[in-house]
Amino acid sequence: FESHIQHMKSDFEVMDGRNKEIKKELTRWKDEATDLKTKFDASIQHRDNEKKSYEDTCAKLKINLEKALQSLSASQKEVQEHNGKLKMAKKEHHADTEKQKQLRMRELEDVEDRVKQIITAKDRHIQDLIEKIKKYENRAKIAENLIANLHKGFYEKVA
Repeated sequence: FESHIQHMKSDFEVMDGRNKEIKKELTRWKDEATDLKTKFDASIQHRDNEKKSYEDTCAKLKINLEKALQSLSASQKEVQEHNGKLKMAKKEHHADTEKQKQLRMRELEDVEDRVKQIITAKDRHIQDLIEKIKKYENRAKIAENLIANLHKGFYEKVA
């Protein structure tokens, strides 16, 4: 009987030792999971901040685009005014002397050149703004995908 008790005591000590090892392993896993969760949360926060930054930049670019479009509209009005002057000048051109005709032609060419420059500059500015908006919208989409992948990866690691 004494031998049986001794044998049971030995088994109990072995099981107690294994139980302590399992508890240590569980504690280690819990610490790793906590660490992963902390890193995951920090990464999510970083991605959220990045996404917000992209959205803010996109909003600013849209405002700039709107201003550029308004400016283009004003420039178009200026072009119409210049065209009106150009038509009037062309009508008057026939009545002027040869020297006055040459002066008026130079003025008309200057006006036409200025109109072309204004339109070209506005078109270029609008195209630049559109490209920037597309770029920041793409970055915001990438940030959203990264956040989704981080969520997925975190839950796969926890599982």
